[in-house]
Amino acid sequence: MRYSFLNWFPHLLLPNKEEYRPANMGGNYYAREVGLLPAADVATGVSFSAVAEAFHIAGWAGIGFLLPFWIFALSLLELVSGDLRLTPWGMFVCVMLAHVAPESGVTGLITFLWYGNVILIGAALLSTFVTPVIGALFTGSRAARPGPSPTFRSATA
Repeated sequence: MRYSFLNWFPHLLLPNKEEYRPANMGGNYYAREVGLLPAADVATGVSFSAVAEAFHIAGWAGIGFLLPFWIFALSLLELVSGDLRLTPWGMFVCVMLAHVAPESGVTGLITFLWYGNVILIGAALLSTFVTPVIGALFTGSRAARPGPSPTFRSATA
């Protein structure tokens, strides 16, 4: 798990961060432990969810340990992206979580706490401020100016 926190830093600040990764980390290691893969198979990739990996490591205590990370991750994403029903960024988070939740493992969840929010903020800034300017350059329209992000109307409003 320490490697996941170290992975937040770019190679510019921590150039040799791969040497901190333990050899017994990842889905293929657990697949060999539970008998899904033979020891000689190095080409097959197996993904376990964070909950399955936490249960494999420490049983129910592992899931209890992981629960605050999920609560923190979902709360932080809700704070950064807004309501799923009102903003397109909420849908972007939903798509990211559809990949991270079933396939990332425990370390992927910790990595997602940093990179998921950085990607979300970068995508919001890019599509709100940079893309309209580039579009105006190609179309010649002066009416297209950067502005606030679009919002969807609520079904109850």
